[in-house]
Amino acid sequence: MVSAGCKPDTYTYSPFIEYLCKKKGSQEGLSFIDEMLQKDVKPSVVNCTIVIDKLFKERNYGIATRMWGQMVSLGCRPDVVTYTTSVRAYCNEGRLDEAENVMTEMNKIGVSVDAIAYNTLMNGYTSIGHTDHAVKILKHMTSVTSMPNHFTYLILLRHLLQRRLVEHVPLKATHVWKTIELSDIFELFELMKKNGVPSSARAYLAILEGFSEDRKLDEVTSVVSRMKEDNLPLNEDIYNALINYFCKLGMYSDAWALLRSMIEHGFLPHLMSYQRMLSGLTAEGQVTRAKKIFRDSRWEDYNPDEIVWKVIIDGLIRKGHSDICHDMISILEQMNCRPSHQTYAMLTKELSTRE
Repeated sequence: MVSAGCKPDTYTYSPFIEYLCKKKGSQEGLSFIDEMLQKDVKPSVVNCTIVIDKLFKERNYGIATRMWGQMVSLGCRPDVVTYTTSVRAYCNEGRLDEAENVMTEMNKIGVSVDAIAYNTLMNGYTSIGHTDHAVKILKHMTSVTSMPNHFTYLILLRHLLQRRLVEHVPLKATHVWKTIELSDIFELFELMKKNGVPSSARAYLAILEGFSEDRKLDEVTSVVSRMKEDNLPLNEDIYNALINYFCKLGMYSDAWALLRSMIEHGFLPHLMSYQRMLSGLTAEGQVTRAKKIFRDSRWEDYNPDEIVWKVIIDGLIRKGHSDICHDMISILEQMNCRPSHQTYAMLTKELSTRE
């Protein structure tokens, strides 16, 4: 690249710095930063954050602080990622007050605290058994722009589950959804209620997305029933999550019924929900049924190009079901849902390579 006259920039250097820090340690990353400065290339906040993060992980707090100061002196303003590395380092050391101070500083100087930063602090409190404090952070998140996500609830559920399992047995995040029971989820909702955090559709969605991964139908249904008991109607995201779950189980009649109910309630199903349902039916040899569902669907509510790409090309042709696609294109044309010339050309190309 250099021999061709292309001068590397800070974006080019980032992967190299990350590789050096990961494979050889922070000192190599620091040396690379020095080399950039010698070449009159000012490191970016991303470049510096990579090295600072590695220094924190190595517990080189003094050098990390100096690196932070050097970054500021170079005119690079620390961003939310940089501050979150600091929050994580303090949490790992059990210095939660100092981690809170970092969050306070972020708010003071106008750095928007995102869900990752809040999750990091929450994880710090659960790791030392301060469950109520962690839930208070969740309550605060629901009142600001940093909305809780899938991992927020995963952190709390992992903590509740860890308390129920044998003490001192580490529990990896990847194993939580396979290990938790309905009682753990309901305990979390009670804990939220106790601390003034109302149940929300977003909370149920985050939990359903993880919990339904390896679950039986009756367990997922119980979570949905609990949602209804909390007077929370199904929203668009919940509908789509359940449709995808039914498709995963091969329960296409239930998925189709839920999809129609979704439309009746004024929601627009994701095209990915159609893709999973139609490709699943076709894979099981239910071609006639797949065509009927396609014919009965309201495609006029979607962009014709997206229908062709997501449902027909990605969902059918590229999964070996090109033989039914001509009929589906005809159905779209009858509905006056005509894709662009470019999409037609790509469709023709995809079909020609598989027929």
